[in-house]
Amino acid sequence: MIKWDTGTCPDSVGPSKFIEFLHNNNLSQLIDKPTRYRHGDTPSTLDLLLTSDPNLISTFDFDPPIGKSDHVVVKAAMQTISYSNKQKVTGYKRVIHFPKWSEI
Repeated sequence: MIKWDTGTCPDSVGPSKFIEFLHNNNLSQLIDKPTRYRHGDTPSTLDLLLTSDPNLISTFDFDPPIGKSDHVVVKAAMQTISYSNKQKVTGYKRVIHFPKWSEI
């Protein structure tokens, strides 16, 4: 099991490889509390929010599960940048070239 608060997994090789992959690819896991609650089990963090730039995620919240699910709903707001590269077109000319069928 991965301990997300420390970024370690002392007991298993598989999760260790996953943590190593995250570190090697500069990815951060932002979910900081359990997202799965099943009656009789210890709550666990199964739902992840991975990003290479934590500053792009402005907020994330948790809502109650939908229906009979045992996972909370994770909502995230991401900051984006939009660039407009539109140029004003004052006129255009359409040119169509037809092949010379006799030469084909």
